[in-house]
Amino acid sequence: RKPTVEDPAAVARGKELFESEITGCASCHNGTLYTDQQQYDLDTDLGEVDTPSLVGLAQSAPYYHDGSARTLQAMLKGNANIHGMGNIAKLSDAQIDDLVQYLETL
Repeated sequence: RKPTVEDPAAVARGKELFESEITGCASCHNGTLYTDQQQYDLDTDLGEVDTPSLVGLAQSAPYYHDGSARTLQAMLKGNANIHGMGNIAKLSDAQIDDLVQYLETL
């Protein structure tokens, strides 16, 4: 089930960020399942990890391959930067919030 959208403008801004080259999210999370079905050796001790589908993301906490992020905000503000996912380190808190609003609709 997709959650109720409280702020359609935030979702639209988040989708724009997700699809932009600024973040690079869609370079790995693409297609109808939002995955390229590839494996990558990210900056972790997990070895190669697969690109998970983002379908149903709002109901699949905890996040990241090792479950180290309890919320999407925690994943995007902390672990994603640490583990080298995407180019989100320079996003503002408002942009992160917009991205989360979009991700919760998948």
